[in-house]
Amino acid sequence: MLQPCSIKEPRYFVRDPFNPSSPTQILQYMKWKGYEGGKNHKSKTGLPSTDEQTMERLAKKDELFRLILEWRSLGKLDSTYATGLLAHADKDSRIHSQFTHTPSTWRLASTNPNLYNIPSLDEQALDQAVSASEIRRAIVAGPGCVLVEADFAAIEAVVTGWYAGDTDYMRLARLGIHSYLVAKKLGINCDLSWGIEELASTLSYVKKQHHDKPIYRALKKTVHLSNYGGSVYQMVKAAPSMFPTVALATELQDFYFSLCPKLKAWQTSVRARADKEGFLGGTDHPYFFKHWFWDVTNWDPVHKQVVPGSDWNRSVAFYPQSTTAGVINEAALALSDPASPCYVGDYYHGETPLRLLPYDAILAEVPEEKLDSYLERLSMAMRLPLPLLKLDHDIKVGPDWANMEPL
Repeated sequence: MLQPCSIKEPRYFVRDPFNPSSPTQILQYMKWKGYEGGKNHKSKTGLPSTDEQTMERLAKKDELFRLILEWRSLGKLDSTYATGLLAHADKDSRIHSQFTHTPSTWRLASTNPNLYNIPSLDEQALDQAVSASEIRRAIVAGPGCVLVEADFAAIEAVVTGWYAGDTDYMRLARLGIHSYLVAKKLGINCDLSWGIEELASTLSYVKKQHHDKPIYRALKKTVHLSNYGGSVYQMVKAAPSMFPTVALATELQDFYFSLCPKLKAWQTSVRARADKEGFLGGTDHPYFFKHWFWDVTNWDPVHKQVVPGSDWNRSVAFYPQSTTAGVINEAALALSDPASPCYVGDYYHGETPLRLLPYDAILAEVPEEKLDSYLERLSMAMRLPLPLLKLDHDIKVGPDWANMEPL
């Protein structure tokens, strides 16, 4: 497009469209506006960085950088979950992922493609404005079938409280620990001495009022990262939009541990045992899973002190993640075992209707005429007892993975 210059004698220049994927054009805009770019330690050219952290910082000053982040988010969603997933689909539009135990903590992993990276419905995809429901809506049941998802409510948090010997934490994990933290942070009257109905009602109200607000999302992320040993520096790196400074991350993590002191003490004891004995699990694990640890701590010769090793966080994650995996596997095996009263292997063309085992759930595809019978068997499998621990579960049904109604 030819554009006139704003001078006395008109001249013309070609104005190309702005390309939000071009670091060169972004840097030119930053220079024109007088913005300082991020430090790029890997660059051989010496040019400033246009990474996500830099864009997050500049988005507070200029709307264009927020739009660039959204553009990048859309591009990643497309390449990963839209055209990316379609590339793996067979002639029947079905995707057959490969499952591994790449996380050594016994969590199941998915690869080629990774189906466990699909954002959950209660989060914004990639921390941007695109809803995860747009991706999940594309995962549909076959003709004459519905999708069924059964998940253990907050299982990893409940199991963490169980190992830590903290009954209050287990109670909060079931009722809503994120809402409890928000209530305490905002000074909303909420007490663990209350009866379950009063406490549940208050926490439900807090979640309804604050679920989409920054304080709720930041405290929720604090719980998830801190439960598996994440440091304040890792919090800032993982979610700079929620934790723009180390000081804020420190404040929120200290606040969390102050309300749940047994959790921090348990993490310290687990690390010490893994470091001393070289392993965790075995006879003290409900499924007898065992994990060896070789690098919980290291000696820093420069600063002459003990520092965290590569197993520092992994040792803390082992018990809750492996126990959760055991619970899910037990339920899935019961559904797949012809000798089990929960068996559903003949419910879909002679094969099991199980489709995916997310971290805390079972996703199935079930013929509509067999739904009632399947739900009965599924609920029975989800109630299989874990020694000394009662777990709640929720079941949802719908035509696709986004539009599912709770039962």
